[in-house]
Formats: sequence, C-alpha cells, structure tokens
Amino acid sequence: MANLADEYGTDVEIYIKALTTTIHADTSTGAPALLHDLLEHLGLERHAYPTDAPLYIWHTVPEHLDAGEQKRLATRAIPVLLLAGYEVN
Repeated sequence: MANLADEYGTDVEIYIKALTTTIHADTSTGAPALLHDLLEHLGLERHAYPTDAPLYIWHTVPEHLDAGEQKRLATRAIPVLLLAGYEVN
C-alpha cells in the first residue's frame, strides 16, 4: 500500500483511488491522533492495516453516500483541515 501523504510530504492527501470511486484521505505516517479525530469528525471513516498494530491509517468518505455528496464531504473537509494548520493536497 502506498501512502501518498508520505510520498508528497503532506499531512493529508485526498484523492479518488484508482479504478474505484472511493475517495481516500491518506495521512502521513505518525500523524497526530488529533488529525485522525478531526477527519472522523468531518465525516470520514478511519481504517487501519494491520488492525492489531496500525502501521498504515487512512480514511474514506462513506460509500453509502451518493457520488455528489461524497465529493461535497471531501471538498468541505479541505478548508477545515487547512485552517487547523495541516498541509492538504
């Protein structure tokens, strides 16, 4: 699994995963719990691999939302993250 936030040196990379319609938000390795909590507060769902000792944590926009609402949720998250002082792409 590639962590785009680590690759690009940002705190959060938001993108549509290739060959899917899933919107991902990768966070940098070692990101503070506050960032993960903020992403969850904004409506994204947290995932971790492996689950017993997370080495890779990412978030996704809930798939039960329609495509338009998924994009709006991701778009609305960006200014909140920027105002909180995080580098977002």
